Amino acid sequence: MALGLFKRLLGAQEAPKKTVEKKAPKNVQKNKNTKIINVASTAAYNSYSDWTSYCAAKAGVIKISEGLSKSNFSVVTLCPGAIETKLRNTLNINNPNIMSIEEGIAPIYDAVNGKFRDSTIYQYRKNEDKFINGAYSDC
Repeated sequence: MALGLFKRLLGAQEAPKKTVEKKAPKNVQKNKNTKIINVASTAAYNSYSDWTSYCAAKAGVIKISEGLSKSNFSVVTLCPGAIETKLRNTLNINNPNIMSIEEGIAPIYDAVNGKFRDSTIYQYRKNEDKFINGAYSDC
């Protein structure tokens, strides 16, 4: 039974990488113009009551990104904090640091325009940002 569980966990661990490698064109890893931009959340680094699944899923996005990066994919991972959205308006959470949509998407534009180095994990909130890994590109 333990061996069966281990094999299932190992399969789950390899599935995201195998899926990307299988579905992506053969030259994606070698093509310097191809970049994967993943959006996680600052919630990936926290635990909140009633947000367990969301926090775990966002942590998973970061781990998938790290694994793909180690497999020579060009990956940038963005971790925004709270953004003013219709969903946020339904939550009863007091947070004085909510970004506007414009503030929230600005780093996405930066990533699309090549302003981050490969393997960057960039965490940002209203009036606060930090690189967990990586940096701005030299471009």
